[in-house]
Amino acid sequence: MVEKEPLFLHFTSEGVPEKKEKVSRVYHLNGRNILNRKNVDSQTAIERIRKRRENHNHVERRRRERINQILSELATLVPNAAQHGQRLNKGNVLKLTLSHIKELQAENKQLKQKVGLSVLAPRFRLAPLN
Repeated sequence: MVEKEPLFLHFTSEGVPEKKEKVSRVYHLNGRNILNRKNVDSQTAIERIRKRRENHNHVERRRRERINQILSELATLVPNAAQHGQRLNKGNVLKLTLSHIKELQAENKQLKQKVGLSVLAPRFRLAPLN
């Protein structure tokens, strides 16, 4: 038979169980515990933080480069942007692009109406006079 410890060793004088202090190593970075392993030394923690930052910086740099590349391409496609002769900021490129798209949509609508009328026109065409 296994010998049990007496119950009174784990209770305070008030009859409440003793609270054992749990020592945990927690270091939250962006809501994540980067010290999620037991017995991690400070150098390992610093290295993990550094790697996360480097990875985040690399991803963010690629995202910005992609956005800038697309904005530069838009600036070359929009006629009004090329007329300024200077490098435009992102806001102006987007504004000019939006304006150009709206102009193209209006022109497209007019052409569709014109084509629609020309399809109907042959029915009402008069015979040539001799």
